Amino acid sequence: MRYAKSRFAGAILLLLGAALILTGIFAAHSAQPGTPLYAAVADADAARAALDAANAAVVEANDALTRAGNRASDALDAASEALDAANEAVETEQSADYDPETNVGALGQAIEDARAAGEDVSAIADAYSPVYNAGLLETLSSALSEVERAEGAVEDAAAALSAAEDAARALNPDAALSEIPAATAAETTELGDLTGTARYLTRAENYAARAQAASDSAAALSEAGSAILAEVEAAVQAHPLTFAQSAFRFARDRAVDLDVIGGVLALAGLALLLAPKKLAQKWKLPLFRKGFFFAATVALLAAALHYANGEMWDLMRQGVFDTLYMTIPATFFAYVLGLPLGVLLVITSPGHIRPNATLNSAVGTVVNFLRSIPFIILLVMLFDVTRVVMGTAIGTRSVIFPLFVSAFPYVARIVEGSLNEVDHGVIEAAESMGSTTWQIIRKVLIPEATPSLINGAAICMTTVLAYTAMAGSAGGDGLGKIAITYGLNYREYDIMYVSSLLLVALVQIIQIAGNLLMRAADHRRK
Repeated sequence: MRYAKSRFAGAILLLLGAALILTGIFAAHSAQPGTPLYAAVADADAARAALDAANAAVVEANDALTRAGNRASDALDAASEALDAANEAVETEQSADYDPETNVGALGQAIEDARAAGEDVSAIADAYSPVYNAGLLETLSSALSEVERAEGAVEDAAAALSAAEDAARALNPDAALSEIPAATAAETTELGDLTGTARYLTRAENYAARAQAASDSAAALSEAGSAILAEVEAAVQAHPLTFAQSAFRFARDRAVDLDVIGGVLALAGLALLLAPKKLAQKWKLPLFRKGFFFAATVALLAAALHYANGEMWDLMRQGVFDTLYMTIPATFFAYVLGLPLGVLLVITSPGHIRPNATLNSAVGTVVNFLRSIPFIILLVMLFDVTRVVMGTAIGTRSVIFPLFVSAFPYVARIVEGSLNEVDHGVIEAAESMGSTTWQIIRKVLIPEATPSLINGAAICMTTVLAYTAMAGSAGGDGLGKIAITYGLNYREYDIMYVSSLLLVALVQIIQIAGNLLMRAADHRRK
């Protein structure tokens, strides 16, 4: 019974993990009728939909009321302008103050002929009124359009208020809601047999009456709408989702997460339940403890980025993804080329297994030349090559190639330094046993230098990570660009600080992971 507490804790973790896994499985299939959580999730979705509909109806009603008021104001202005223009046309007709020089075509000639003959020009003006008053007709048409838009906006506002009331009654059928006022009716005059400017003036007066009626209706709806929407909002607040409904929706939306977390807890529970003694022995090892806390820290950071809400955290999540998207492939390909070059620099050096001064000098010169070029300059120099290799020279993906070119010479020198640390006595022993060059590299140099190579890889990766801050020069993204853009250009220092701290965290994680792997690979510590 020495490990009874550990086994008890393991049983609890196992049960909790199993419960989370089952919940995740049931929640993932909750859309299928007959499954255990179907009714509960459907009820939660219906409640959420009713709340969302009520909130959306309130927003739409507010917008519709504002729109109705604005349209009514525009209609009043347009109708007033049309009324002024119609009155001016009537005055012109009554005074017979026509200027033939300002009118062209048949109208001007008819007026001149009538005046020369001493005839009344009003009948002629009435016949040519549509031509003479073309500007007035355009003003009347514009006023009619504005009036009809205002009347339509008033109808939409009334319908939006009605929809908001319906949404509130869906939440609470007994909700006491104010009555929506009826639209104000406009008193208009029939045009009948009216002709000329008299007809135009009557139209303008009708439009003014309709615009005023629409304005009065919009004002009445706005006044009543404030009370109605307050009542709808009160009904929404009085019917929030219950804890159970929120939990069921969360389970449906996070079914995969529940399965993952449940699986981790179940595995931990099984380990405590079945092998408490072995775990206790492992816990005494510093490497095991450090590895556990490192994994827990990474998991917590990943969970914080995954579940945190807000636009800034969405930006941070994408920034972390883009940074790793550039760093990991660039480092990998840098080692694909840099590792053989580093081995070549070592074995061709004087006094080593395959000395070759010419080859060693040539490779060393190329490596030194590429290492001496600053990354920002190399980024610009490789634009054309990057476009051929990556398909584009702009964007996050395109930065991987120049990062690789900048990193592999650095990797070659790191590998050279690591391999030079291998004891020459071990190499000579392998040679005396008849080992080939490839066997010495594969079975002596690389295994003996593995801890140092891992540490060098961690250092190289953090260096590449630092270079990604310049990705913005090629249209790329990442945490470095976010820190520079928002901190320098937009002066949003909170985003700059958070992105900088995440860069520090990534560097720490990479370095700690490298240290753990180095200790695990070091046979001298075992």
